[in-house]
Amino acid sequence: MVRAKSERHNIIEVIGLSFGRWWHNMIIVLPFVFNALVSGAGALLLFLLLSLIFVAVFGSVVMDALKELVILSATSGITGTTGEPASETIGSLLALLSEPSVVFFLAVSIVMAALVLGIIRAFFYSGAVAMSSEIYGEKKTNLRTMLNGGKRFLWRYWDVEIVLALLVIIWLFVFSVPWVLSGNITLVVIPVLSIVPLIFVYVLFALSCYYVVIEDLGVWKALGRSLEVVKKNYWPMVGLGLLFILMSSVVGMIPWIGGLLNLLVVLPCQTIAFAIFAIEHSEH
Repeated sequence: MVRAKSERHNIIEVIGLSFGRWWHNMIIVLPFVFNALVSGAGALLLFLLLSLIFVAVFGSVVMDALKELVILSATSGITGTTGEPASETIGSLLALLSEPSVVFFLAVSIVMAALVLGIIRAFFYSGAVAMSSEIYGEKKTNLRTMLNGGKRFLWRYWDVEIVLALLVIIWLFVFSVPWVLSGNITLVVIPVLSIVPLIFVYVLFALSCYYVVIEDLGVWKALGRSLEVVKKNYWPMVGLGLLFILMSSVVGMIPWIGGLLNLLVVLPCQTIAFAIFAIEHSEH
C-alpha cells in the first residue's frame, strides 16, 4: 500500500484524526456492516446445516431422550414430588451430551464455525484496513479498495489471526497443566492470573494484521514488524487500545443504539486510528 508521510501524532491526536477521517469517508462503515450481515447469515446457515447433520447422525438417540422427557413430564411432572424425575431426565440428557461421538461432533462444529466466520471477518477487516490506509493523508476511499484489499490480503490476514489464536491457546494450556494434572481446584487461579501477562504480550503483536495490509508483508514478517514497532512505542499503543475499549464500553451502555453506534462509529474509527498509528510509527 502507498503511504503518505507525516509527523507523528500523540494518541489523543490520532483518535481525533480517526474521527475526522471517518466523518469525511463514512463509506468506511460498510466493511463492518457487511461483516455483521454476512457473518449473521453464515452463522444461521451453519447452524441449520449442522443441526440437520446432527439429527441425521444422532436422531434416534435424541428421540429416545425426548420420549423419556415426555413420559416423565406426563406421569410425574418435570419437577415431580421428590425431584427424582427431573434429576433422571437431566442425567439422561447429560449422558447424551457426554457421549464421545456427540462431544466430537460438537467440537468439530464449533471449530468449523469459528474458521468460516473468521474467514468472513478477515475478508472485510483486511478490506477495512486497506481503506483506512488509503484515507490516511486525507484521501478518499471506495468499495473497490475494500474488495481488492479483501481479496489480496484475506488469507495472510486470516493466517495471522490463526497464529495469534493458537499462541493464546498454547499459553493458557501451559499454565493450566498444574491444575489439570493435580486436580486441585485452587490451582485454577494460575491460568486465570496468566491472562494478565498474556494481554501485555499480545499487545506486542496487535499491529500484525495491519502490517500485512499496510506494508504487504507475509505472516511472520508482519508479526516481526509489529513486535519491532510496538516494543518501541509500547505504552502509547496500550493507551490507544485502552481508550477505545473505554469508549466502546461507554457507548455500548447507551440503550437501544449502543451496539449500532459501536458498529458504525467506534469500530471504524478504531481501525483508522490503529492504521494511522501503525503508519506513523513504522520506520522507513
